[in-house]
Amino acid sequence: MGCSRAACRSNNAAYFKSFWLDIDCGATKPYATQADGIEALKKFCGTFKLPRPTLVNSGRGVHVYWTLTATISQEEWIPVAEKLKESCVSAGLHADPVVTADAARILRVPQTYNHKDPANPLRVEVLHFGNPVDYEQFRQLL
Repeated sequence: MGCSRAACRSNNAAYFKSFWLDIDCGATKPYATQADGIEALKKFCGTFKLPRPTLVNSGRGVHVYWTLTATISQEEWIPVAEKLKESCVSAGLHADPVVTADAARILRVPQTYNHKDPANPLRVEVLHFGNPVDYEQFRQLL
């Protein structure tokens, strides 16, 4: 028996060096502005005592990364990514739940453009670089 296309792609992702969130912002999104999304993220991080993450302006929203000090396996990554997703829900942070625990997800790359609106491409830029975090410490905080 085969696997779905998404599951097969996820199975090909063997090692990880970060956890991530996608916070959608805009008139029809959970947060009207990036500032609103970042403020909600700050509260979320305070609730769980999470270190300050790397933030990327994705053009409209915010991509959030907690970079790890060492590479981990998919077997280590999946339960913590799922816990991160659950923690967002329980704390009321509106992060795209599909993205958070998608092992094969590739988010927008800084120094490129978001062409979601072809008439108005928006630059993708790093807003803040966070320090790498220890996997075990991150896992325990969640």
